[in-house]
Amino acid sequence: MRSALRSLRAFAGLAAAVARANLGSARPFKATVVLTERCDCRCEICGIWRKPKAPEPTPDDVARFLRGAPSVRWLNLTGGEIFLRDDVEAVCEAAVAAQPLLAVLDFPTTGQRTERIVAAVDRIARLGVPRFFVTVSVEGPPALHDRLRGREGAFERALTTYAALRGRRDVAAFLGLTLSDRNEGALEATFPALFELSLEHRDALLSPGDARVASLFASHFVEESKARADIRRSSAACPRASSRSRSRASCVRSCRAIARPTSRSSRSRLPGSRPTRAAST
Repeated sequence: MRSALRSLRAFAGLAAAVARANLGSARPFKATVVLTERCDCRCEICGIWRKPKAPEPTPDDVARFLRGAPSVRWLNLTGGEIFLRDDVEAVCEAAVAAQPLLAVLDFPTTGQRTERIVAAVDRIARLGVPRFFVTVSVEGPPALHDRLRGREGAFERALTTYAALRGRRDVAAFLGLTLSDRNEGALEATFPALFELSLEHRDALLSPGDARVASLFASHFVEESKARADIRRSSAACPRASSRSRSRASCVRSCRAIARPTSRSSRSRLPGSRPTRAAST
């Protein structure tokens, strides 16, 4: 009961702060705090890892900032890779103590340190922030992701972290892709790669009653089946295409078998997140 009341008050405060911002208030409702400029990747699209390293804000610094900005109800922690710090949990604890009515807490991660990330997220989730989510960054299909991130095996580690976070309580996990001129042509190819690795983690990603994943698989393979029909019609002239078609069809059958327990809900639309509105400054 106390937790529900706290959530209600937190979201009411966020709604009021957003309304004030839309009416012209200069008081911010969302704050982004850069915890570190260190990173465990060497991304082509981001040069933060090349920058000289500045002093990093302490938990007390973050708490002091929030006490000075009492209208903030949404805290985004970013970097660099924040889990290169060993006190991320302490930062979040200090933030919640300084602003008990914090409604939303989120941060991105490269997903390269699964055990460290999952342990920290479990501890942070216990703080009871009503809306807590983590975004694991993906830049494209495996080879492209690894190249853009500058780390071999980065894609598989990111998906392993994502699957582990999906299995936790009191936290929502998402995949996030930053579109740039380096990966815009590979967007469509990213999804089959995600599905293939998702099958390896199906116990976490296809939990009973999870309509979102079943819906995503169903909607994707309806479109894919149309393309495969075209491939099969021309496969007689291309044995290589025929072999590929059989392989993909086998994959589809496996996916359908896994998704079948939630087939009743697979007709529902895949819930999507709306773009966040820029905070008032």
